Amino acid sequence: MNETNSTANDDVVSSTPSYFDVPIMALSLTFAQIVFRLCVVIVGMLLNGVVILVVSCSRQLRYPRHIFWAAVSLVDCLFLAQCVLELAVIVNHDRLACRFNVLLAFTDYSVLLLFLSLAAFDRYLAVAFYERYKRSVTNRGVVLLLLGTSTLTIAVVTSPFWTGFRSVNTCTINLTQMHWVFIWNSILGIVCVVLHVTIFVKSRAIIRKHFPNYRQPPITLRFFNHSSVRPPPDLNSGNLIFS
Repeated sequence: MNETNSTANDDVVSSTPSYFDVPIMALSLTFAQIVFRLCVVIVGMLLNGVVILVVSCSRQLRYPRHIFWAAVSLVDCLFLAQCVLELAVIVNHDRLACRFNVLLAFTDYSVLLLFLSLAAFDRYLAVAFYERYKRSVTNRGVVLLLLGTSTLTIAVVTSPFWTGFRSVNTCTINLTQMHWVFIWNSILGIVCVVLHVTIFVKSRAIIRKHFPNYRQPPITLRFFNHSSVRPPPDLNSGNLIFS
């Protein structure tokens, strides 16, 4: 009997939010904040939808670099949708939406940074190893890479839930999980910045190598107008006067 009571007490304690759990429904937003977030979501959805539509409907843009940016726009739309879900939790106190929001709280932004890093790495390969890049990188390979890495990221970020360490029923955001996800996102952000700087330096070196006179001052042409009526120019002389 005592063992049964102790087990029940342990279950109650494990289901109770800890000190590092922040309840989402306890958060509050002003009316101005809600309107501002909705405006940002609407504008972001429209802009990202245009990018996805243009890339998917134009055959001339079906290249790896454009597929990366279409994937970034798609994940950005999912991130904005998660913001709307968070608003529904805070404003309407919807527990079903709260469970989905807790499960996907950190995944969308991590996948977004991952895709941005992969897009930057794709541009680095295209600049540094152009011939090999043209032979090796395909649209199918890019799609499989995006699907595989995003699935792995979602599985790792949500591992506390499907391994049993946390439950979505508590409707809380764990600060410890947020800490580790923040470290991973910071690493992705630093990698992205380093890749863009490397792309700039590499591109500048290639331009200097193949176009040594690209900084040559421009040639100034002067145009003269001697009279309103002129004889036709002599094409054989090679001396042309522009007006």
